[in-house]
Amino acid sequence: MALIATILLGSLQLGGHSWQRVVGTSAATNDIAQTQDFLRTRLSEIYPEDPISRRTNSLVATNGSLEFLGTAPNASSEGILRYQIVLSAAGDLEVTASNAYRHSALSSAPTERLLSRVKSMTVRFWQHSANATGMWVDQWQDSTQIPRLIEIDLSFAEGDRYWPPLYIEPRVDTPVSCQFDVVSRRCRSET
Repeated sequence: MALIATILLGSLQLGGHSWQRVVGTSAATNDIAQTQDFLRTRLSEIYPEDPISRRTNSLVATNGSLEFLGTAPNASSEGILRYQIVLSAAGDLEVTASNAYRHSALSSAPTERLLSRVKSMTVRFWQHSANATGMWVDQWQDSTQIPRLIEIDLSFAEGDRYWPPLYIEPRVDTPVSCQFDVVSRRCRSET
């Protein structure tokens, strides 16, 4: 009886450890899926022009940081938000959003953690011009348009999680002040 009890106890402990690993992996996978969904949704609705200052360079990417203008979530009445996604020194991927119409600074806006234990963040942009072959660039310099594709890659400290490739295609590609001409199919300022 003691031998059977020992075997049963060992089996239960092994099953408990396996269950904990499955739950931990599932939670990590869910966090990554939610972060990718957030980034895909917000960056696909990137806004090409700052509505306050009329700056057209509304997309800024530096090492470990991405700042852009985008529409607010459907449940919000904020309009256009300035998003800043930052990899903190503690290894947290954080997002801060402030209303672009109000002159509130990003530093006073609330910050929310998207992922923890992130080692590095790399952002690249697909640059394509009419007379050249497209290529990936690390910084977006063109203030007249937004990139065709945005790639975000994360690596994790332990290597226990996997970040699937994330490519985002922005849908809005005309300035806010565009007066569309139906004949030329362009903004009137471009004709």
